[in-house]
Amino acid sequence: MELAVSSPSFSQNALLVEELKKSFPNASINSDGNSLIGEKLVQFLQGADAALIGREPITAEIIQLLPRLRFIAKYGVGLDNIDQESLNLHQIEISVQDGLNKGSVAELILCFMINLTRNVSFSSTQVKKGIWKRPKGLELSGKKVGVIGCGNIGRELIRLLEPFRCPVLVVDMLDKEQFVQEERSKGRSILQTDLKTLLESSDFISLNVSLNPHSQGMIDEKALSRMKKTAYLINTSRGKVIDQEALKKCLQKNQIAGAALDVLWEEPPNDPELLMLPNIMITPHIGGNSLEAILRMGRYSIQTLREYRKRLTRGK
Repeated sequence: MELAVSSPSFSQNALLVEELKKSFPNASINSDGNSLIGEKLVQFLQGADAALIGREPITAEIIQLLPRLRFIAKYGVGLDNIDQESLNLHQIEISVQDGLNKGSVAELILCFMINLTRNVSFSSTQVKKGIWKRPKGLELSGKKVGVIGCGNIGRELIRLLEPFRCPVLVVDMLDKEQFVQEERSKGRSILQTDLKTLLESSDFISLNVSLNPHSQGMIDEKALSRMKKTAYLINTSRGKVIDQEALKKCLQKNQIAGAALDVLWEEPPNDPELLMLPNIMITPHIGGNSLEAILRMGRYSIQTLREYRKRLTRGK
């Protein structure tokens, strides 16, 4: 089996590469640290019948140019960078496991919440500039949290919030009433509701949805106008879930208290006006980037490749 590993983040992790090489010593590794797109990605994957892919765009055009490719192991979660319809058309199997980075992402959301309420990053920046001011903050405890997307990450966030006694509102495309009732039986203050109610009632709103036609742009000017002036918006899912221009205008006018974004429309961002806003925190897509999550995702990918090779051997 010819294997090509295009993901630069996987390829730069020495431990994962070492573990991969034990099973696939002849694998081609994208070791220069650069993301491969378009023609360069095609050239790298040419000749491989299995690939380990990260965030590289796997379009219908690229799939068409890789006739040997039969299996993709997805390093990470989310499939919005892969044309799944084209994979099915060309009978290419893909393996991905949701939830491997749920703890890492949920902890970052909690970090954002505390950071925003206590002005941690802002105060630190001010002190480094020689400005000694003590801005008043808020306690996270008891604040109402709106969770949009109650999958693996949303549920993990709700679990982490338990010691803070935060009432929780849940919105999801799927019916989450069974989960809500299970939490209520434990004494949790949690309610499944509609998006309008969540936006109008929450002190914090956490976006934990996959990117699809339903979720793209769901937080637009109208949605932002429904939020409380004292509320915070947090997005660790995908940048295009938010109308970024509408959010920038909203923050410029102080229509909400602030926002924290780990994902953006363009990464890295090129909007100086957005970056310089004092009421926004932006991190470079680090939600699932804890060492533990990286190893879980990488080892899952390696295991699926081993299993695929076993199936090939049995087929012979």
